[in-house]
Amino acid sequence: MRKPYAERILMSGKITVFTGPMFSEKTTHLLSAYRRSVRGNRTVLVIKPRIDRRYDPEKIISHNGEEVLARLVDKAEGIYDIFGSMKYGIKDVFIDEAQFIPNLSEVLVWLSRTGSNVYVSMLDLKSDGKPFETSSDVFAVADKIVKLTAVCTRCNSDATRSFRKNPEDKGDIVLGGKGEYEAMCLDCFSKNMSEQ
Repeated sequence: MRKPYAERILMSGKITVFTGPMFSEKTTHLLSAYRRSVRGNRTVLVIKPRIDRRYDPEKIISHNGEEVLARLVDKAEGIYDIFGSMKYGIKDVFIDEAQFIPNLSEVLVWLSRTGSNVYVSMLDLKSDGKPFETSSDVFAVADKIVKLTAVCTRCNSDATRSFRKNPEDKGDIVLGGKGEYEAMCLDCFSKNMSEQ
């Protein structure tokens, strides 16, 4: 993929990441930033990975029903093509479920160097408690990381983990919602993992 020409700019944009477990309102925070940009008449680009078809194949939809139409990518390099096809300078870029877009950090840095602010929502940890590689790479280049928590479904304390209810589902990518996952604190997560 060829990177679109980026005019010389006076100031780089910022990379902001909303992260945490399932049900921590990451997408809600992303869409709040999106609404603020739209109210400010800023030119926006909204992206999601094509693999995320849970609620709608072409929209970002939060668990509470907020939605916005998105451009789809299979891999990070596809963002160059989308960005280059836009007729007007993009001021703000919004990317949901970014943990499913490998090699994203280089593209995020490039976007910020074009002057665009980039807002990303992504899980930090897989359901086995290990970090997503993409998330770790994105955290390293972010200007700001907002670490969110959910409510533990077992003890009501702050949840920092996503527990997969069905351990027979193998692999890092098992898309789902409340039927497949629970938000848990570290203590409840550790206890439930040891029982599987």
